[in-house]
Amino acid sequence: MMDTCVICGNYVAEGRQVCPACELSRPKELIQIMFKKTDTIVIPGELPDLNQIISASKDHWGSYSSMKNTNTQRVAYCTKQTTKRRYKKIDLDITWYCKDKRKDKDNIMAGTKFILDGLVDAKIIKNDGWANVGDIRHKFEVDKKNPRIEIKITEVDGLTEVAI
Repeated sequence: MMDTCVICGNYVAEGRQVCPACELSRPKELIQIMFKKTDTIVIPGELPDLNQIISASKDHWGSYSSMKNTNTQRVAYCTKQTTKRRYKKIDLDITWYCKDKRKDKDNIMAGTKFILDGLVDAKIIKNDGWANVGDIRHKFEVDKKNPRIEIKITEVDGLTEVAI
């Protein structure tokens, strides 16, 4: 395997991450890459899909409320086990590992509501509005033996705090 520069992709000597040219000519980009904060949270199993959410809300208002609280707390718990960081603004890369392909992708992504609310409950972000959440990207995979959701949190603009 050949080592490549994390900025420009050119060959670098073994053990280096940045080529000498980028080190001298792109110090701002180098600093941004070196200090970019990321966390990956794993939620075991699956979150309710849109059809389940709609069904619960039609049954009784308390059914949806209970579903939302349970799954939001589940996400918050997994988040607190993984990180203590606080972010002012984040991008999310969510990979949904489903047990099969029976559900439509748009139904699966409805669980994003529980994820964002769980991040707020875990105090990772102050709010789940536009000021605190940037881009959200979704990827879908099949893992019959280990369905889960992997959430990669990446800071935007280098704005993080560490919890005390």
